[in-house]
Amino acid sequence: TAFSPPSRVPLRDHVFAALSDIILRGEFGPGDRIKESVLATHLGTSRTPMREALVRLVDCGLLEFEQGYGFRVAPMSAEELADTYDVLTVLEAHAFEQCKPCSREHAGELHALIADMKSKASDPVDALRIDAEWHKALLKSCRNTKLHATLDNLRRITVRYEAAYFKNKDWADRSFREHEDITRAFEAGERDVALNKLKQHWIRSGNDLRAGLFGAE
Repeated sequence: TAFSPPSRVPLRDHVFAALSDIILRGEFGPGDRIKESVLATHLGTSRTPMREALVRLVDCGLLEFEQGYGFRVAPMSAEELADTYDVLTVLEAHAFEQCKPCSREHAGELHALIADMKSKASDPVDALRIDAEWHKALLKSCRNTKLHATLDNLRRITVRYEAAYFKNKDWADRSFREHEDITRAFEAGERDVALNKLKQHWIRSGNDLRAGLFGAE
């Protein structure tokens, strides 16, 4: 479907968001070839922003590029999942350690995002998009922009795995509870407790996903 993005936002960013959504919703599976001309027509855009968006998706790990064959959806593997969650656990903890104490306004923002996440539970991609917003909001007082950019790219990789497993209500409900526990500890000034809960959240999520998707322990 053609779209008309606001003029203030680069077209390539809208194409990138649209393509990410298509992949995360499973319209293209791992290994599927991406036909640039067909997608450009489908989205009502030209080949240039399409190519720019595809290159960004390669950088994010959602696509691969093979000379002579073009773009295809990257495979999913237990190894990538484990490696990505290991790095996220360390980097989010490092970013959290650089954050300022939690203000009342900050806590309110985090609680509101959790409520919004719960309300979108029937749509895994939307819920996980809000989940990413919650993690960004949690760490927003960390001023390391390079760290934030790296975390954004890593989270894009995890969303594809989480979307495939998020229909498991027990897994989703546990994730919501963990977000609430982290927020309450941070809000109460218990930074060490919040930090430990944040690490355990990533470790537990990664282990559950590997077991659920690949049968890995």
